[in-house]
Amino acid sequence: MNLKDIRKILILRGEGALGDAIISSFIFREIKKQYPNIKIGVVAFGACAEYYSKNKYIDDLYRLPIRHKIRSHQHWPELIWEAFKLRLKKYDLVIDSSDKTTINWRVFKWLCSKMNGLFDINHNNGSFGDYTKHRVIHEKLVFESIGLKDLNTTYDIYSTDDADRKITNWKSSNNISNIICINAFGSVKERTFNQPTIDAIISNLTDTYKFIIPCMSKQADEAQNLISDNNRQNCYIYETKDVFDLIALIQNSNVVFTPDTAALHIASGLNKPTIAFYNNYTEYYAPNNPLAKIIKTAKNNVNDFNIDDLKAIVNQIAI
Repeated sequence: MNLKDIRKILILRGEGALGDAIISSFIFREIKKQYPNIKIGVVAFGACAEYYSKNKYIDDLYRLPIRHKIRSHQHWPELIWEAFKLRLKKYDLVIDSSDKTTINWRVFKWLCSKMNGLFDINHNNGSFGDYTKHRVIHEKLVFESIGLKDLNTTYDIYSTDDADRKITNWKSSNNISNIICINAFGSVKERTFNQPTIDAIISNLTDTYKFIIPCMSKQADEAQNLISDNNRQNCYIYETKDVFDLIALIQNSNVVFTPDTAALHIASGLNKPTIAFYNNYTEYYAPNNPLAKIIKTAKNNVNDFNIDDLKAIVNQIAI
């Protein structure tokens, strides 16, 4: 394929998760670096679309009216309607590198492309990736196959001026400098820290740090309940209104503890020391960061882990 003949590319993101958006963020930068005149459109939804909304390399972002996931029995009318609107944009090339294979998603991407303009290489297609290799390798192989070369797979991590000012003012008003971010909330209950886990993390660290638990406003009461009475003096809640507030907090943190891969990938892109708790570890979503350490937990409960593993890792990174 000769990308010199391509004027417009539409990239489809079939996952709405922030972690997937972080991992694939390098693609837009690398396309513009090698082919600055190519116009990039992106289809996304959920936190993925929110993050891409500030990406300076994306020319047009099309938000699907979907909140979290695409399931095969849902969103047929919305997807078909959006597909026909995108078809009128006449993109030269439509690329899907996601692992989404539901029938409604397959119909959507066929409808929004020209008859011969769909480059459909998802996770399950051929040798372009499997769960024994990191997701970033899959993305790199896909875009190398259309003619890109010497790809730099470093994640693009960016915040907003509002988020940066917010964390700076918050640190100043609370007289806080050294921060350990405990990202307690995962995407499901089984991947959310409980109070004993928070206590175990804090008790194994020095009192020179302040411990910050980020949460959305609807999680504030639950977050407060994660803090035991013994830790009220050095543990704080930080309410985040969007993904950029979380990014700014991690940027200002010395160390990150997380059971959730979104915060993990943000920390990887920022080269932050990270302790990641996995209840279902795969190389596909592993940390792409030499400063990250892994604690493997019980599959049905991220709070069920060997405390000696935590102690050993804390000693290794000399917190």
